[in-house]
Amino acid sequence: MIQQFTEIIEGYTGLHVRKQDLSLLWQKIQVRMRVLKLASPEQYYQYLASHLDIGKTDFLKVHHEWQQLIQLLTTGESYFFRDRGQFRLLRQQLLPELIRERSHYAAAHGIKPSLRLWSAGCSTGEEAYSLAILVHQLIPDLANWNLLILGTDINAAAIAKAKEGFYSSWSFRTLDEETQAKYFRAHRDGWKLDEQICKMVTFAPGNLVTDHFSDFQINLSHIDLIICRNVFIYFTSEVIAKVLKKLGGALSSDGYLMTGHAELHGQTVECLQTKIFPESFVYQRCDYTLERKQPAAVDRSKTIKTQLNTQATNLDWTPFQLDYAIASTTTTSPSKQDTLSEAEKCFCKGDYRDTIQIAQRAIAQNQHSFELHHLTAQAYASLGENDQVKYYCEKAIVINPLAISPYYLLAHIAREQGQLEQAKNMLKRIIYLDPTAITAYLELSSLYTQEGDVSRAKKMQASALELMQQSALEVPAR
Repeated sequence: MIQQFTEIIEGYTGLHVRKQDLSLLWQKIQVRMRVLKLASPEQYYQYLASHLDIGKTDFLKVHHEWQQLIQLLTTGESYFFRDRGQFRLLRQQLLPELIRERSHYAAAHGIKPSLRLWSAGCSTGEEAYSLAILVHQLIPDLANWNLLILGTDINAAAIAKAKEGFYSSWSFRTLDEETQAKYFRAHRDGWKLDEQICKMVTFAPGNLVTDHFSDFQINLSHIDLIICRNVFIYFTSEVIAKVLKKLGGALSSDGYLMTGHAELHGQTVECLQTKIFPESFVYQRCDYTLERKQPAAVDRSKTIKTQLNTQATNLDWTPFQLDYAIASTTTTSPSKQDTLSEAEKCFCKGDYRDTIQIAQRAIAQNQHSFELHHLTAQAYASLGENDQVKYYCEKAIVINPLAISPYYLLAHIAREQGQLEQAKNMLKRIIYLDPTAITAYLELSSLYTQEGDVSRAKKMQASALELMQQSALEVPAR
């Protein structure tokens, strides 16, 4: 029965329920059963299913019970100007560039300039309002602009709170006192956002997985900037691919997508070009013409590798970070890329046997493709064929010994098989290759806890917490 619940939840919300979280999910289901006075889990499942027509759900009319369950499943952690590095990039480069280009275009065509920004997965609104504050600072003649700043979230209760514009001190833990004093006033036991900033933002409930963006009452197209951070970490790879395609289609021809750090690792980001900044990776929609696409790709590959090697030295990147950056920004040969894309599409659809067949045929022609070996390992993992997973992971590691993703697969298999020492060794290798791999520290902590080694577990938790704080607070030097 629990499997049926996880499938219907993932199908509607995109939220992936891990094996270790199943008992907690069951507790939450029982809470809702008691509220509704239902006698069995089967009754509750049918109750959810009867009010859910996946793919046709009205964007603004999500059933009450689904909202109650979603509130239990989502955390909604947020605060103003979260991740100073990314907001510095927005303030100093991305937004000024968009504002300048939109202004020039409007002047050339004798129309009113337009700027469209979207905070997707905005929680209680701090991110969307942070964008509004930046725009207020960067555009002195706002009255002369057509401006849309939209915040959407699947949690309707979070959206209702966002509309109030009222926050506790916890939401200002990284905000400087000057900005807080300028845009907020003390109100009861918290702070109220300036009404002018509140009016700049429109909030609405939204489901990234099931909603059709073109059907929204607020048309989600030609968006200049989409921020979707700390959302993909809750999704499966298949759901991420689905949502990415929709977000890319919603962008303007040169619009930007900003995600959390490394949230799209391993994803094929179609129609989007990865751009590297000291503060973050971002993705820009680029619609190249066929005439210039192929020759430009060759020259661009050489140029980017040179730039990234220089940047890696200046920023003290780990070898993995440099490897990932180069892989994210250069292209493969058309035939290999087409085959890889075909295999990845099958994987995203859950056609794991087809994925394996396509990838293995390609490997026979190209035995040095890390991507094909790793994708094959992922497909076998989805089928539970662990011996094959190990084989293809080992092959992938030989091809690219600096990549960490195969080690994660091997660690998970070792843990499932009760080989805790081997699982710990795999996670330690990940940390050796990438000392900032927060997930590896957390999984090591869980393993040490399982073994009763409280001291080491706390040490790993402390390391993960320190890395998360650094990610949120530090601004890398240029």
